[in-house]
Amino acid sequence: MSKSDALFDLIKSLQQAEKRYFRITAQRHIPDGPNHYLELFDRMEKMESYEEARLQAQLSNPVFAKNLSSGKHYLYNLLLKSLRNYHSGKTAKIKLQELIIEIQILIDRELFDQAMKRIRKAEHLAQKFHYPVDLLSIMQFKRRIIRRLAGKKLLSEMEKCQQQSQQLLQQLQTDEEVLTTYEEAFVHYRIRDARRLREHLSVSVKQVQQKLEAPDSLSFDAACNSRFLLALHARVIDKNHQQGSTYLQEIVQLYASYPALRDEHQERYLNLLNNCFNSAFLNNDFAAFPDFIEKLRTLQPKTSHIRIKIDQSRYYYLLLFHLKTQQFNEATQLAPDIERFLKKHGPALSLDRQITFHYNIAVAYFSAALSSAPSSTSHFEAQLQQSLHKINRILNEPRFDTREDIKILSRLLAAIIHIELDQGFIAESILRSCYRQLHKRKQLQSTEFVVLQHLRRWLNAVDRSGQRAVAQSLTTELESVQGLEEVKLWLESAPGR
Repeated sequence: MSKSDALFDLIKSLQQAEKRYFRITAQRHIPDGPNHYLELFDRMEKMESYEEARLQAQLSNPVFAKNLSSGKHYLYNLLLKSLRNYHSGKTAKIKLQELIIEIQILIDRELFDQAMKRIRKAEHLAQKFHYPVDLLSIMQFKRRIIRRLAGKKLLSEMEKCQQQSQQLLQQLQTDEEVLTTYEEAFVHYRIRDARRLREHLSVSVKQVQQKLEAPDSLSFDAACNSRFLLALHARVIDKNHQQGSTYLQEIVQLYASYPALRDEHQERYLNLLNNCFNSAFLNNDFAAFPDFIEKLRTLQPKTSHIRIKIDQSRYYYLLLFHLKTQQFNEATQLAPDIERFLKKHGPALSLDRQITFHYNIAVAYFSAALSSAPSSTSHFEAQLQQSLHKINRILNEPRFDTREDIKILSRLLAAIIHIELDQGFIAESILRSCYRQLHKRKQLQSTEFVVLQHLRRWLNAVDRSGQRAVAQSLTTELESVQGLEEVKLWLESAPGR
């Protein structure tokens, strides 16, 4: 990646508070006269995509524009320095890094008493927040000072430091073994290498279980990673999703035992809750759902970035919960809040999450329409149109091309909606586009292709009896298929209309 792209991406990643802080500090940096670096920042911040020629033409100073590469390099470093200052002291890890720098400065000036005060403070932080690597670095500083002040009284202190360092090295060795085992399994899982994943899990899980039999030898991270590995083994090898959920719940309980770590590792804790949500949905186990939502609600974010992630998870899983439990009206009532959230924070979300939000909202309106029919024809059609509006947003957005699987589902749902609106010619056109997409992806043996074929048969049926036969045939095909709940719901209700 070029420096140009790196700077642009860094600017686009900034939250509003970080931008405001940078503008204030940049203005102080050059209090008088034009601030070309601030102008460069503002110009790039307003760009949708990076175009260097257009940027150079927009800059007011021709000399600065000509040496744009140098200006960008300086601005990039200035931004990183601003971010360091803005986030100073916000987490225990950052505080530790700052203390280590201060300890080094004080030792270089031979201010050993002052350095030891900082070392004691750093030791306390590293122990409280389980940072063994940092603690080992702090021990090295401590031993360095003791060597400089060598005396009989300090001999026992040196031996104590040596013993602590050896214990830390043993713990780090165990941590590294567990982490390596977990990472190998995780990578095989992510790249969907089922054979290697099974082979790895079959061997490694026994080693992890042995380590869990001596829990005092495991650090917090190792205890968590061990349970993540066991959860993966339960799902992949034993096909026991309930047991997998139990292991995830144990990690949640570990965090409950260390509230300081839960606060320190907010993003990791949030990802854990997301895994718990996903596991519960796989098991159709919604009993713990209110407790998960309460944990999200009570998590106090340290940054606006975490605030956005919490709101994203809360909206996503609430919507999914309403869909899974067929509370479709509640799902549509949530939709306007989600729309406002996406409008405000959409760029901070992954494209995958954005497109999933749009599709699930479309499903919510579609399902609510089916559950309201035939009591109100106008309401039925209005909700179908709202669903269609979200689907068209997915199909017409080039940025969403990375999720062709959801685009295929969107086309199938759009075809069904047009069938319901008695617009068979539009439905047929959409199905032709869907066929081309499936053919291109070599998915003519997929479940989606089976749905497509049945929808075509539905359109070609000469009467209601023929349509009911198609519905019954597709219902049978989808009996053992996970997902496509919106299509199954339509099959249940369509013959009655």
